[in-house]
Amino acid sequence: MKNKLFKSSDFGRLAGMTKRALRYYREKGILEPDYINHEGYCFYSEKKLFEARQISTLRYLEFSVEQIKEIQKNDMSIKQSLMYQKRLLTEKRMELNLLIDAIERMEVAVEQNDAIDWEGMEEIVRFTKRAS
Repeated sequence: MKNKLFKSSDFGRLAGMTKRALRYYREKGILEPDYINHEGYCFYSEKKLFEARQISTLRYLEFSVEQIKEIQKNDMSIKQSLMYQKRLLTEKRMELNLLIDAIERMEVAVEQNDAIDWEGMEEIVRFTKRAS
C-alpha cells in the first residue's frame, strides 16, 4: 500500500501545527518532509504524524528543540528525558511558589499598613535567583 503524502498545510492541520512551525522544525532538523517537489513545496507522509505529535507534546512539556533532537537520536531515552524535564519543571514550580508567596506577603503588608518591606522582598528575589 502506498503511503499518502500531504501538502504542508494539510499535514499541519492534521498534526495541529502551523506551516510556520513545520518550516521551523524542518530548519532545526527535527521534522523533515518526505518529499520536496521541484517548486520547493514540502510533502509529509502519514508516518510523520507520529513524529509531529511527539514534537508537539514534548514542546508543550517545555522540551527544547535540542532536547528533542537528543531524544530522536536515542542518546537519551524517553523515560530519562521525561524524568529530567519533570525535575526542571518541579524546580520552576518551586520558584513560582516562592514568588507567589512573596506577592501574597506584599499584598498583606499593603492591606495592613500601606508599607512594603522592600528590603525583605529584595532578599526573596535574590534567594529565588540563586535557586534557579
